Amino acid sequence: MATNYDKIQRAYDEHAKRIQKAATIDIHETQEEKFKRIQRLEANYLNWFAYYFPTYATCESAPFHKRIADLIIKNSIIKLLNDAFRGSAKSVHTMLGIPLFLALVKKEIWYMLLIGETEEKAKALLADIQVSLKTNDRIINDYGEQFQHGDWSKGNFTTRGGVQFTALGFGQDPRGLRNGEHRPDYIGCDDIDTLKRCNNDRLIREGIDYITGTLWGCFDKGHERFVFNNNLIHKNSFMAKLYNIIEK
Repeated sequence: MATNYDKIQRAYDEHAKRIQKAATIDIHETQEEKFKRIQRLEANYLNWFAYYFPTYATCESAPFHKRIADLIIKNSIIKLLNDAFRGSAKSVHTMLGIPLFLALVKKEIWYMLLIGETEEKAKALLADIQVSLKTNDRIINDYGEQFQHGDWSKGNFTTRGGVQFTALGFGQDPRGLRNGEHRPDYIGCDDIDTLKRCNNDRLIREGIDYITGTLWGCFDKGHERFVFNNNLIHKNSFMAKLYNIIEK
């Protein structure tokens, strides 16, 4: 396990260098120009994402990215099943860009849970958020220093604005987690389905109970954004079962 965390740390350090190189700022920009630029960017999530995350936004976002972003941003209570192909940037938007837009621009989330297939994979998602907040000069220039305390390797960190991010492996108990008066208000599950689980009815039943009971039950009432990212890999998958539950 330690070796794998070392691998994530190396990837973190390399990504930090790429962000610092790509996310340059205009030091000659006036305060008025800066104010107008930020207003323009904040009016459109995809433009905001393209400016603040140039290492990810290497090509123009697709129409389905806009649909997904609009659904999540405009609805404080939503259960979104994001069945998108691999390489579609579903995780980059729903586990990084959109949550940070909601935190920095909309001030609408205060506690995000990232759920990975394993704790290690969840921490890798958390590392992407942390490195963006600590080393992205465009975010720092426009929104101020963001990182306060914690560390992705510990599975938890908090911003100076008071937003908390926690990583859990699928099945780990989130009950009782709070950020001050806030309970989790954005829960993202990323690539949870596996063929091993799909071929085991007991594991599927237990997993669905975990999602619909434990995870959905720990939400801050009235602020309940749930995103499940996965390909529909099997008729007995979590994705397939959740389709039936949510449609009812």
